[in-house]
Amino acid sequence: MTSITDPPDTVSRPNLAYIAQCLDEFGEAIGCADCKTMKETRPQLRFKYSKCCGLVWCYDCVKDAPRKYKTSKLRCPGCGVALGTRISDWADENIDKQRYNQELSFRETYASTFNLKREDFDTVEEYNDYLEMVQDVMYDLVHGTATERQRAHARIAQFRESQAKKIAAQQQASQARSSVPPTAIVLASSLFGAAGTVQTGGQIVQMGPAADRNKVPKIVKAPQPPARPTDPAERRLLAERKKQAGAFVDVVPARGQALLKSSLFLC
Repeated sequence: MTSITDPPDTVSRPNLAYIAQCLDEFGEAIGCADCKTMKETRPQLRFKYSKCCGLVWCYDCVKDAPRKYKTSKLRCPGCGVALGTRISDWADENIDKQRYNQELSFRETYASTFNLKREDFDTVEEYNDYLEMVQDVMYDLVHGTATERQRAHARIAQFRESQAKKIAAQQQASQARSSVPPTAIVLASSLFGAAGTVQTGGQIVQMGPAADRNKVPKIVKAPQPPARPTDPAERRLLAERKKQAGAFVDVVPARGQALLKSSLFLC
């Protein structure tokens, strides 16, 4: 049976060995680092994970911590930072899942700030430097220390101030693109640079080449279907054509019949 050691006396950085002894190979809890109870002896044990380093305590130890240690201000034995003693201060997911969700949240929060594209930079090197800066900022926000997170927020504020015009231009372009209804039917894609159209309701939205995607789409009126003939002679001619086509109309699918009948109006 695996045994859990006592926490170190002083901690200045995450003690990975002490934290890992309560986790399996997938990062899930197998024991409590406080009371040293293992899940194999108490299968009904509920675990909580610290939000600082992923230290594992059982639910009872988290709830009884203020009484047991006679204080509400604890230092995490895994990394040395302040450790909350309320249930809400701990997470139900391990540290990997916590950081994954944090990164998703940060990227969603700052998506409207880090929205620049290749055409916003003069060279490829400048664009690559921008992409690398974004990744560094996200890493510091999720995995960094308090000082590194503070520095990351300062870099975001500096970038937002220095690139305000370009950021605003991309936000306007994004709003223009999102103004096309999601139920639109794409008739010709402009993915490879060719001009295309999008039909929605009684309108056709003309989409230009890929280079013009940031421009507001041009909307024109959709063509109307041909009217039924009113002249008696034209009606008789149409009836004869339908009669001649009747021999093979019955053997085509319903969709094919509809297309065939509609094509007769164009003859």
